[in-house]
Amino acid sequence: PDGRTTVWTLFSGLEVRAVARPENLIRRIDFGRDGVTHDYGQRVAVDGTASIALVTSGRHTLDVWSLVTGRLIHSLQGPAAEVTVVAVNHDGSVGVAGSNDKTLTVWDLVKGALLTSLVGDAHFTAVAFAARGDSILAGDQIGHLHMLALLRDPEA
Repeated sequence: PDGRTTVWTLFSGLEVRAVARPENLIRRIDFGRDGVTHDYGQRVAVDGTASIALVTSGRHTLDVWSLVTGRLIHSLQGPAAEVTVVAVNHDGSVGVAGSNDKTLTVWDLVKGALLTSLVGDAHFTAVAFAARGDSILAGDQIGHLHMLALLRDPEA
């Protein structure tokens, strides 16, 4: 009711951090490898250590938030259409967003840089990282599954 997204410790029930959020209600929250999902409004994905959140903040923007400090880390200019799904790998270094324009974008959340994108056959309705964080599985509206292997640059 107060326009904030709040993070609590599940075991103690104590508030960890409250972060101001855009005008929309939360629609979806995904937590790392536990796969906990709630469907309510705006898209949010949290890494497995509960330190990074990827949040839709408008039709074409994704915000990367530190849940430790409560500060905005990056604003990423996303796809041309509404983002329909987001996910973050376990360590919070890579995020992925699927949209209504059939685009899947993969982001380096540390640098705030686009790693790659692909165009599917329909808009994306589901996306998840493998437990090791080295691959992404994305599903679209007509039932096609897309598997992406994340290859690290040996020079990095």
